[in-house]
Amino acid sequence: MRRATILAAATLLLWASVAAAQKVKPIETFTAFVAAMQQGKAGTVTITIERWSTDEERQMLLATLKEKGQAGLMAELTRLPRVGYIRMPNTLGKDLHYARDITLPDGSRRVVVATDRYLQIREVSNATRSKNYDFAFAELLMPKDGKGEGKLAPANKIEINKETGQIEVENFGTQPPRLLSITSKKP
Repeated sequence: MRRATILAAATLLLWASVAAAQKVKPIETFTAFVAAMQQGKAGTVTITIERWSTDEERQMLLATLKEKGQAGLMAELTRLPRVGYIRMPNTLGKDLHYARDITLPDGSRRVVVATDRYLQIREVSNATRSKNYDFAFAELLMPKDGKGEGKLAPANKIEINKETGQIEVENFGTQPPRLLSITSKKP
C-alpha cells in the first residue's frame, strides 16, 4: 500500500510538472541552418526563448566568474531557471540557462545563449580533455531586416583575463559550427 501511494504521488508530480512546462509560451524562436565544417555535418538548429535573463542574473554570473572561476560559474549557471531550449539535429533538446538580447547602435541585434553541455560517455570514460570544456553557447547576429548569421560553440572554457578584466572564451574546436540563414519568429 505504501509503495502504491508513493508511486501515485510521484506520478501526480510528474504530470503536474509536464502541465506546468506546457504552459510556458515562447517569446521568440530562432531557426538556423548549422554547418559544422570540421565534422562535415549540417542540419537545422532551433533556439526557443521563453524569457530573457535579467540584469541581476548577468551581474551575478559575472561576479561568480571573477570570484570562483569556471567551476563556480557552471554551478551558478545551472541553478538558474530555464530560459528556453536549443534543439540540434536528431536531439530532443537541451535547456538553456542564459539568454540575452542586445540591441546594437545600428538597430541590429546580438543574441547570446548559454548552457552546460552534454558530456558523452566516451569522453568521461576515456578521460579526454574535452570534458574540461563545460560551456555551450551560441551567438546570433540579427540585422534589422533579413536573415542573420552566427556561431555555435558546443564546448568551451570561460575565464576572466587577469590583465584586461575581459571575459575570454577558449573554443575547444578550431572552427566552430556556423549558423546561417537565421530567421526569427515571435508568436
